[in-house]
Amino acid sequence: MFFCFAREPDHVWETAVWLNVANLKLVQRPDGHYRIVPAATVGSGARILPNDLLPILLQVRDDGRASFQLVPRASSLRIYYRPDPAANEQGFREALPELYKSFRAP
Repeated sequence: MFFCFAREPDHVWETAVWLNVANLKLVQRPDGHYRIVPAATVGSGARILPNDLLPILLQVRDDGRASFQLVPRASSLRIYYRPDPAANEQGFREALPELYKSFRAP
């Protein structure tokens, strides 16, 4: 992942989507703490907070309004989905600072 640290506020609304791209998971460990970890290292007893990119069919009407429908097959279009936004927010509030602290300059 690439993050630019500047003197301006850091807006990270898209971090959850990038977890999918980077094959990372937001987990709550058995001790209750939240962390962002590689999917292959999720330990037993850890609860994965789901956030997915689900395949959709997008329809844009002549008036410009759009609607989507989930589809059970592969699609080049996806929509972000998280079933429990409050838990997701709580997890990211704890896990993101720890992720940032783990970054090392090359």
